[in-house]
Amino acid sequence: MQHFTKTSMNKLIFFLLLFSAFVIQNIKGQTSIAEQKNKITEQSINLAECESFKDITNFFHVESNGDSVKIEINDAHFINYFKDDTFSKLSIEWINCIQFNLTFIETNNEDRKDLGYPGYQYKYTIVEKKENYFEVIIQTLGTDLIEFLKLYY
Repeated sequence: MQHFTKTSMNKLIFFLLLFSAFVIQNIKGQTSIAEQKNKITEQSINLAECESFKDITNFFHVESNGDSVKIEINDAHFINYFKDDTFSKLSIEWINCIQFNLTFIETNNEDRKDLGYPGYQYKYTIVEKKENYFEVIIQTLGTDLIEFLKLYY
């Protein structure tokens, strides 16, 4: 029998959760795999819209269970605040106008503790600005996992 370390189990659980979300999203008919691939390569955001993203410090997104997660972005950090008064803190490093990397630092949210570890990285690509949100693509670095997210402002 093969034994797994806590870290390898956490990675497996994280992968399964993200994969499940991906499958559910596709089952609901929100976007096909072909549409997702096209979205990755076709950004429709201009420089002014990109710069406006950087001027906004407070966003929120809606999780699959309907809960809103508040997000605070500053020059150094990207912090998620959950409805149970917990948080997840990540450092932010801009790559270019439309892309930035987030590196996991810490969390006190029980649901998030097993989904990341210090140093875990995500690449965000701003795809489009809509009337009240930015559409972004999140790639978990070192994997093929891709997720779409609406960051409302």
